[in-house]
Amino acid sequence: ILGNMVFSLLACMAGLCAGVQYPLSNAIYLARGGSIGRSVAVTYAVDLAGACLGSLVASAVVIPVAGVYQTAGMLAVLNCGAFFLLRIGRTRCAK
Repeated sequence: ILGNMVFSLLACMAGLCAGVQYPLSNAIYLARGGSIGRSVAVTYAVDLAGACLGSLVASAVVIPVAGVYQTAGMLAVLNCGAFFLLRIGRTRCAK
């Protein structure tokens, strides 16, 4: 039961961080002088490419080596790290 709760918590954390990253990346792109249409197109394309590559690497390499729970933990940490880097970038672009 504890393992299921931890897995659910990690999945929620990863989803929250991933959901916030897209608007932050759009704001950073717009702050650097891009147009709204180009900002959405570029960030969406990069998001899809990263998701594709990440799912391939996770399913073919990381899960068989580390296991499902450890992979979920690593992905949650990576997503939170990416969120903080985007947040720092947003703060710097706003100045």
